[in-house]
Amino acid sequence: MKLSVDQKPFSSALQIVHRAISSGSSHPILSGILITAQEGIVHCSATDLETSIECVASAQVEIPGSIVLPGRELVEMVNRIPTGSVHIAAPEDRHQAILTWRASEYVLNGYPPDQFPSLPTADESTGFSIPADVVNDALRRTAFAAASDDAMPIICGVRLKLEDEGLKATGTDGFRIAVWEKEVTSTDALDVVLPREGVTDLLRILGTAKAGEDVKISLSENHVFFELESGTRLSTIILEGKYPDVISMVSSPGGYKTELVVDKAEFVSACERAALLSDDNKGVRPVRLHIMDDRVVFKASSAELGEAYDEIEGDVTGDQLDILFQSRYLLEGIRNINSDDLAMSFSDSEGAAMMTGIDDEEYAYIALPMKQKS
Repeated sequence: MKLSVDQKPFSSALQIVHRAISSGSSHPILSGILITAQEGIVHCSATDLETSIECVASAQVEIPGSIVLPGRELVEMVNRIPTGSVHIAAPEDRHQAILTWRASEYVLNGYPPDQFPSLPTADESTGFSIPADVVNDALRRTAFAAASDDAMPIICGVRLKLEDEGLKATGTDGFRIAVWEKEVTSTDALDVVLPREGVTDLLRILGTAKAGEDVKISLSENHVFFELESGTRLSTIILEGKYPDVISMVSSPGGYKTELVVDKAEFVSACERAALLSDDNKGVRPVRLHIMDDRVVFKASSAELGEAYDEIEGDVTGDQLDILFQSRYLLEGIRNINSDDLAMSFSDSEGAAMMTGIDDEEYAYIALPMKQKS
């Protein structure tokens, strides 16, 4: 293999694919990046066997070929090379690559390309395209709520569903639910649960999409594929199992008895301030809300730090309420509401609370309160 490639696009391609490198695998080759030189391009691939990322960069290829090189070292090295051309030569008789630029020469020991795992392939007949920024918004505003442990594996992911009504994304960990919905013109259907780690990598890739760019979505039996027009492609496993009907699980049979509309920025600031003086128990900082006739009072306390009292004006309808929340759970969802005015609905001090934006019809967030000591 012998090629020349401009440092900047090559470095960008490596930065994208290296996110799929396995960090804890017993197979050393999974810590590598497969470099393949074809006519006019260099193709970079990495995988941890669950998520795979592929990216291409234009190149001048003298001799086609491939080699697997240590991923993190390659990424760091190319990132530190001065702008200009990088020349890569990999002799057929040994698994090494010689990188040269200007008067510099580095030799990287690699692995045989035939030992690199075969990447999954999509069924092209299943492919369809939708705007990349729509998928990005859907996943960004719901992935944070997905579970991070494997007690119930199916909720360690984000459900992405496309049907006649449009595109819907859902994330939950059993204590909170983030739901995003938008009308999307499409005759295609999709219903998959994507692992949280794969969604994190996908969001970084979607963030590189150009304005107005589409993402092509395809399927295989066990994988879903997302491909940008630039050729960058991510594939990730589809989590198995039935995703729970989370909305019905937390719905309030008696309806909501307290409705609150407040300035979102004021609510977030007051809650953040109060949480500073709340006892921190493994990241849980409780904040108590007293919802009164025309205002919300925030209270928190710590035996070590002191006490917090804060209040903001609010438009309250219905019963007064005293309710306790884990502040992080409350704030993470509210920050994803794209509206200046926040609407909150409560059934009672133990029931789930619904949060939406007055000017944000696409998004809803539901959080369970903490149990209060009797």
